[in-house]
Amino acid sequence: MSKNSGLSVNWLNSFKIKIPLLLAVFFFLIVSSIAGVLYIVGKDLLNEIAYDKINHAGQTVVEELNTRVATATTLVDSMANLAEQLPANVALHKRLISQLIDYKGTETYIAGGGIWPGPYQFDQNIERRSFFWGRDKKGY
Repeated sequence: MSKNSGLSVNWLNSFKIKIPLLLAVFFFLIVSSIAGVLYIVGKDLLNEIAYDKINHAGQTVVEELNTRVATATTLVDSMANLAEQLPANVALHKRLISQLIDYKGTETYIAGGGIWPGPYQFDQNIERRSFFWGRDKKGY
C-alpha cells in the first residue's frame, strides 16, 4: 500500500484527536477563568471576612476586660465602704471582708486584696494593722 492511498487517514486530521484536544483546551480555559475570578473576588471577600472576625474578637476582649475592671472596681469600693462602716472588731473584719473578696467568678483575675485601717484604729498599742488575703495557684 502506498502512503497516498485513499484508505490511509492522517491521524492529525482525524476527529478522534481534534475533539478531545479541543475539549481539553476548553476545559483548561474554563478552569483558568473560574480560578481567576475566584482569586480576584475571593481574595477581597476572604480579607473582609478575616477583618470582621478580628474586629469582633477585639471587641469581645475589650468587653470582657471592661467587665472585669468594673467588677474589680466595685469590689474595691465595697471593701472600702465596709471597712469604714464596720466597728473595730478584728474577727468581724476577717470574716466579712474575706467573704467579700471571695466573690464568685473572680478567682481567675483577682489574686487577693485587703484593707489597711488608719493608725491605732483597732488597738491603741498597734499603729499599723492590715487585713490582707491572697490566693494560691489553684485560686483558693
